[in-house]
Amino acid sequence: MLNSIIRNQTLVLAVPLFALIAASHPAHSEIYKWRDNRGVIQYSDSPPVENFTKVNRNEMVNALQTKDLCTLGPIVKNSPVNLASNQNVNAFFSKSFIASPKGKATINPFILPKTSTSSGGLIKTSMASATPTISKNNNVSFLASGRKVSVLNFSNKPIKTSTTTSPSTTNSTTTIAPPTTTTSTAPTTNTSTTPTLVATTSPTPTTTSTTNNSSNLIQVGLMPAVDITKNMAPVTGFNSLRIQPTTEIAPNSGGEFRIGCAFSHMSNDDPLIYPNQQGAAHHHTFFGNTSVNYKSDLNTFGSVGNSTCSGGIMNRSAYWVPSMINTETNAPILPNGNALIYYKSGAIDGATIKAPPKGLRIIAGNAKSIDGSVYNNTGFTCHPGPNSTRTSWPRTATLPTGTKCEAGDDLMLSVFFPQCWDGVNLDSPNHKDHMAYPANDSCPASHPVAIPQITVNVHFTIASTDKLDKWRLASDNYAFNGINAGYSAHSDYVEGWDRTAIEGIIKNCINAKKDCHAHLLGDARMFY
Repeated sequence: MLNSIIRNQTLVLAVPLFALIAASHPAHSEIYKWRDNRGVIQYSDSPPVENFTKVNRNEMVNALQTKDLCTLGPIVKNSPVNLASNQNVNAFFSKSFIASPKGKATINPFILPKTSTSSGGLIKTSMASATPTISKNNNVSFLASGRKVSVLNFSNKPIKTSTTTSPSTTNSTTTIAPPTTTTSTAPTTNTSTTPTLVATTSPTPTTTSTTNNSSNLIQVGLMPAVDITKNMAPVTGFNSLRIQPTTEIAPNSGGEFRIGCAFSHMSNDDPLIYPNQQGAAHHHTFFGNTSVNYKSDLNTFGSVGNSTCSGGIMNRSAYWVPSMINTETNAPILPNGNALIYYKSGAIDGATIKAPPKGLRIIAGNAKSIDGSVYNNTGFTCHPGPNSTRTSWPRTATLPTGTKCEAGDDLMLSVFFPQCWDGVNLDSPNHKDHMAYPANDSCPASHPVAIPQITVNVHFTIASTDKLDKWRLASDNYAFNGINAGYSAHSDYVEGWDRTAIEGIIKNCINAKKDCHAHLLGDARMFY
């Protein structure tokens, strides 16, 4: 499990120092390792309720050496080894013998080398050379037993504590009329029939630094640097409906249709996360509505802007993903062809699916993910090119480097959106809580309204000169070792359909359990 420890994050060793030393020695009790409900590795001298492993001396020493453990605690007053100063910290990690709780000399199980090496793109440093700082919030909850411990931070950064945004920020004065349909019914859990917008708090943007003014090379944290002068030129899109009659009849299926949306533009804007803050986000690639920028009014997407989607302004929805970056050139990579957007019945009976409400906003995936410990509802698939005899590799959490992709192959990023809506809110503070994924082929009672399962698929062609081990997502904010790109995959969606069109498609394709492919409306018409 040590390989799965989250790097570059402040982890708390929530166990008294001497108990830890005693537990590390073969003559004493064990140390237990477990992952809390945030996915963070924790250590304790007693086992949690479930899902733990025992830690041996070598693993603990290795974790300390690689800085997978960044904090120790508590500080014991008048102890033989007082960790309240650099001098005592250095002394502790340099002594071969230390005092045990019973006053007897014992081998120091945490002795560290004076020198270190680098591995996997991370610089390993001796804990003895770290500069400890005491957290302003010295009381950290020990999840297994409820104990409070003081911590000493060896990460050279203050320990960050999480805060919870109160849900009481609901804006009751901002509403959007529900879609007009004769088939929709109000959720039984709420008497309101008007979808509402929940007030969201925009985070402070991460400070960006221009490291090369001549090339406008922008880098945020550990994300890949992006040369914004290499952004692809924006496209004009369509400014009219593109619908015509057809005699083609959709075949029976579970209920689905697809729509292709070509590349629109690239920028560091994100009107959902950072409204009215120009260039505050990581680099994005946009599809669909061509008008999206930092000052976009998300309430008007159905009536403003051109569209790069088939059908033209039939669908002014906006879809955006973190850009794929070639770290050798710092250039964002242009997707191949259309992003293919699936609207399917998914795990839900197609007859019960409703149209997405007007103005719905959702984020799927996790832009802050730094490993594959939790399924992110995203993935990458390498589809063999037209001249290949290989089959597609199963979807992976990271870019499938090495022999999984060859020249001419199609690399596809997929993001799967939740399809269960709470029936009330068009958004939520984290842009996720108003939505849920189905369980056991049905929506939970808290989110009773089933909408189509929306999946965004973005394609990239692997050219003969490309090196996939140099590609990263613009949102990958962690140390890169060439084989771990893509953990931060995610996508934003803002609904902007012509209401007559989307409600007709839901009725004639999904409710009727037809496969309308990527061009049929299910009513003797097609879009192009």
